[in-house]
Amino acid sequence: MKRFLWLLTALLLCAGGMAEENPLTLRTDYTLAQGRATLYWLDSGHGAPYTLYYTLMDETPDRQAEYCRMGILERSCTLDHLVPGGAYWIVLTDQAGHSDEMVLELPEAEPFADGKLTARHISCGAALRSRPVYWQTNQDIRSENRLYASEILENMGMTEYGVRFFLGYPELKEPRGYHTLLVFRAPGGFACSYYLGQIVYESGGAPSIKMYWPFLGNEFFEYLYEWTGSIPAGTYTIDCYFNGMAAASTSFELY
Repeated sequence: MKRFLWLLTALLLCAGGMAEENPLTLRTDYTLAQGRATLYWLDSGHGAPYTLYYTLMDETPDRQAEYCRMGILERSCTLDHLVPGGAYWIVLTDQAGHSDEMVLELPEAEPFADGKLTARHISCGAALRSRPVYWQTNQDIRSENRLYASEILENMGMTEYGVRFFLGYPELKEPRGYHTLLVFRAPGGFACSYYLGQIVYESGGAPSIKMYWPFLGNEFFEYLYEWTGSIPAGTYTIDCYFNGMAAASTSFELY
């Protein structure tokens, strides 16, 4: 009996010593450039391809399926949907199922400034819109002067609700390109981000509305309801960021 217990103990010790170590390590350092965060990792096991998931941590988490996939030679990933000032839960996995995770806390955005063009020169606005889920042309888009939270709930799955978003800026001597991010926020703090890409803002002309998007945010209310269980009445805001800096902000009401 004693010999059996000794052998069992030896086997358990060997098994513990042979336990596989996790080859993946997410580095805690990152680079932040033009509002886009680049994360880095090490992998001694060469387990590519990789998948990196990221989730905004909040009282009401924004848990859309946000992820990016990397190839065999990659050991970094640049994320462009991140909300300035937000805290994110990051999970990296390889094809063998190894994973590592970290919390990424981003700094608050500074006011936008690029030479003489600053945030105080930039304006924006949002007008409420709706369209059928199976819309075909811009003629299907309908202006909404007043929207009720109950109406959005009743028509979910049949009608999409969003905004016509526009930006105004003064005359520019030459075109300027900025990574443009919009963050929709509901009463209570739920946030949803929309990365519009690097937009070139054209030069010339008198001060006027220069850029507009006919319909944005159609997933926002669905995500809000999915993760919070409600669509509250109140003031909703849309914050606009140029290269990670706070450029403009607007709001709209739900009744």
